[in-house]
Amino acid sequence: MTDEAVGFWSYAHQDDEADGGGILRLATRLGEEYSLLTGDELTLFVDRSIKWGDFWRQRIDGALAETTFFLPIVTPRFFRRDECRKELLEFAGQTQSLGVQEFLLPILYADVQDLREDSPDPALALVASTQHFDWRAVRLAGADSAEYRGALNQLATRLVEIARTVSARQLSVERSPAAEPKTLDLLQLVAARWPTLVNLIDEDRITEAQYRAIWDAQHARLARLTRSGRRGARPVVIAELARQLMPLAERHHEMTQEYAALAVELDSAVVSLFRQAATSDDAMELIGGLRIDIEDINQRIDILQGLPDSLNSYAKESRYMQQLRDTFDRGDRYVDEGNAILGRWRELVVTSRDNKG
Repeated sequence: MTDEAVGFWSYAHQDDEADGGGILRLATRLGEEYSLLTGDELTLFVDRSIKWGDFWRQRIDGALAETTFFLPIVTPRFFRRDECRKELLEFAGQTQSLGVQEFLLPILYADVQDLREDSPDPALALVASTQHFDWRAVRLAGADSAEYRGALNQLATRLVEIARTVSARQLSVERSPAAEPKTLDLLQLVAARWPTLVNLIDEDRITEAQYRAIWDAQHARLARLTRSGRRGARPVVIAELARQLMPLAERHHEMTQEYAALAVELDSAVVSLFRQAATSDDAMELIGGLRIDIEDINQRIDILQGLPDSLNSYAKESRYMQQLRDTFDRGDRYVDEGNAILGRWRELVVTSRDNKG
């Protein structure tokens, strides 16, 4: 090994508690097995801190990526944790832009419904399309079993092989810069998908406007019923409101899934373009239009207003309204994930402008 290996252990803490500390025990045993096989240390960061994201970004930022594993412990709860999903998607985009996507090694710890490559959920699709390590049966065998020790050795060996393979490939790329993706090819890829990205944002803004028009009219009606003392009619009106809004909530959910998935798809190409521009004046000139597009699309997402707080209060009165809120909430999760990626692109624009200046 040419550098210290570091791993980031991304997991839902409640899963570790539910499994009697099994997830953290696996992290400890994996570090020990890696050290036994190589004579080198594998430093595993198991608890997030303020510098968690900054550290792994620094580790993989550059032409020659250091050995930096990202090991998400995949369970149903993992995909419900916003921070876990964000880390997964961002790390994947960064490593793909460098051609070191093998450093992302999900560990499938429990059965996850709809874990498939064609899933509309970008996080599920990403894990399904990645060469993950299946730990489901091993978890039930017990930490002292021969099956556990054998699988632990296989997992550590896999990390060693990945580190050596990626290191050799990156050295080859460093010697032959022409092997990197061409700037024009990446620009063409982004340009082909960019109109769809913009349209999804604009269409969701239309859906939001339709939602608010219906909401404001019915909300005023509910207020009149309350003032007139006819509170008994409220449940009927609330249920009617939920039924009117549900098609819009489902449309919002559908479009935002596609929005987040498309942002994930383009992320590595956009990051690669700005990385090339940082070392090439010609590439910097070529991405001038992209920089303008990124600033424009971020202005579009900045003006989205979100849902009124009163939706939560109505959800307490009606299961129909509760279903409506939950549907919108699932869509908003994808909005946040897509927006986070576009926000990182805006940071790249700012950094490139500062460097150029």
